[in-house]
Amino acid sequence: MKNKNKKISRGLKRHYENKRKQTTVKKGLAIAIPFILAICLISEMSEKTNAHISDFKTSEIANSVFIPKEDKNSVVIANIENKEELSVKDTKGKIKAVAVRECRNRNLGGYCVEDMLAMAWTESRFDCNVVGDNGNSFGCFQIHRGYHKHVTVEQARDIEFSLNWTLNRLVSKGYPKYRTASIRLHNGSLDNPKTLAYFNTVERYIDRLRQ
Repeated sequence: MKNKNKKISRGLKRHYENKRKQTTVKKGLAIAIPFILAICLISEMSEKTNAHISDFKTSEIANSVFIPKEDKNSVVIANIENKEELSVKDTKGKIKAVAVRECRNRNLGGYCVEDMLAMAWTESRFDCNVVGDNGNSFGCFQIHRGYHKHVTVEQARDIEFSLNWTLNRLVSKGYPKYRTASIRLHNGSLDNPKTLAYFNTVERYIDRLRQ
């Protein structure tokens, strides 16, 4: 009888111990599962954030604007625009340097440098590679080879040559004493209203230079 009671007692003890362990495990899981879920959620959010940030990494910066990595066309366009702006500034600087030297050497007055810059801008916007008049005019000063066949395309595109050629043409028409007439005659005849419009465009650019 005593042995039987001992067995029952040990059985009950094991049963309660197992039940206590199960309760402890359940409590532990109740605490651990939300914690694990929170870690998983944070990890997932971190991966998405990193992916989002990596999409906005850029290999090049144009005009100090941050451009998304996949927007390659915007980067290329921005770079082209930058190069064009630098090219225009560089060309304008070269024209001015030659004009300062030649106008001073020829003693052509205070308007001379501004006139050269304004005429180059009016003719080509400082793009010496531009071709106008249905494929006949070349260079920053748009020398018309239909009327001036002795000038080569290379010469027309050369700043030194084309600026001196333009100055010689203006002087032959009375520049700087007859400034207005000589600039108009450089573009055509005095009875053509287009030459007056041409001169007015030159004047407006000079006004911009002086602002």
